[in-house]
Amino acid sequence: MLSARATVRVWHGPGAVLSSQRPAALGRSALLNPKLRSYSEESYPGTEAPMPYALSVSSFLQPLAGSYPFGLATSEGRRLAVVERFAAPDLTSGNAFDPIARLAAHLCETPIAFCTLVERQRIRLIGSYGFESLRELPNEPGFCASVIAQHVPYAVEQADLDLRTKLHTLVTGPENIRFYVGVQLLSGDQNVGTLCVLDRVARRADGQAVELLGVLAQLAVDRLERFATAA
Repeated sequence: MLSARATVRVWHGPGAVLSSQRPAALGRSALLNPKLRSYSEESYPGTEAPMPYALSVSSFLQPLAGSYPFGLATSEGRRLAVVERFAAPDLTSGNAFDPIARLAAHLCETPIAFCTLVERQRIRLIGSYGFESLRELPNEPGFCASVIAQHVPYAVEQADLDLRTKLHTLVTGPENIRFYVGVQLLSGDQNVGTLCVLDRVARRADGQAVELLGVLAQLAVDRLERFATAA
């Protein structure tokens, strides 16, 4: 069995300092620490003892192929239920979230920014700057779909070389994305989407800009909540 390795960058305050540590060494306190650090997540080969009974684990789980693992389905179901509150088609009418995306792009000095809702099968761009012709993306891991699995800002500084993103369609396709920073849109206790900035040039994330991106994200959530209440 091969080990899997992925690098995740999390926010660690102005003047970002990158370090590499294993998650087990970081613990819960690292996720709550407001500075930027980089760490690696590794999975190691396990050992399987022979099943003493005729029913094996694989045969037991076979009917669940394509389903969420135990517990995850419930968690994702709760998240999607909150996303549904914001599913009204008029969220993008009048470009209500485009100004927030534009502010994010200017704040981080990037040519592209999105304000998104991450649904089950797609990522809906409810606000966009520099990418106005497209209003949805496939729900594939690496960028926005990975941001909502975190509780801290998420950065990719060289997307064509990063194992998390090198096969993403925004990297391999005509947009040629090389830099990405995303923060969560947190409604209650659920990450419903992202506010993210993108560039076609690889570069380092700016600490203060990422911190302010989180402030803009909260403004976006406030606007989402007002839309849901008025619906």
